[in-house]
Amino acid sequence: MGGQPKTPQTKASRDVSGRSERRSARFLVAGLLAFSLINATKALYDAYHWPLFVPDAIDNDDQFGSPLKKQLKSMGVKEIAYRTDRAYNDADAGAFFLLQLRLAPILLRRVPIDDDDHPLLLMNFRATRRIGALPGFTLLEDFGDGLGLFRKQ
Repeated sequence: MGGQPKTPQTKASRDVSGRSERRSARFLVAGLLAFSLINATKALYDAYHWPLFVPDAIDNDDQFGSPLKKQLKSMGVKEIAYRTDRAYNDADAGAFFLLQLRLAPILLRRVPIDDDDHPLLLMNFRATRRIGALPGFTLLEDFGDGLGLFRKQ
């Protein structure tokens, strides 16, 4: 009990220490608020930066599909046979569904070579990207990029 006597805190010293604590708390809150605003701004920018609607692969392909769609609609086609020049794989599935999306509501039917039910054939020469001759069919129109419309002879 014989240690140093306690010096009483004066009101002025308590005010100074209280103000410094409040100032520290204000800086901390301001820093957290600034950090939160920066993060929110970055997240919004990543999700919604200008231009908001950038053309994607489907939009670009739609420019390619519209002449084909117009041609088929003018012929009154509701369903058309579809084939590729190579074995079916996952990449072909993607191309098939994109083409189906571009041509909707016209229905594409993947058909084997010996199919006799469809008088029109949409042939996709994916390997060469150039239209080739098909035995038993007449080329009606070349739509470019290896896509051709054929009629059964």
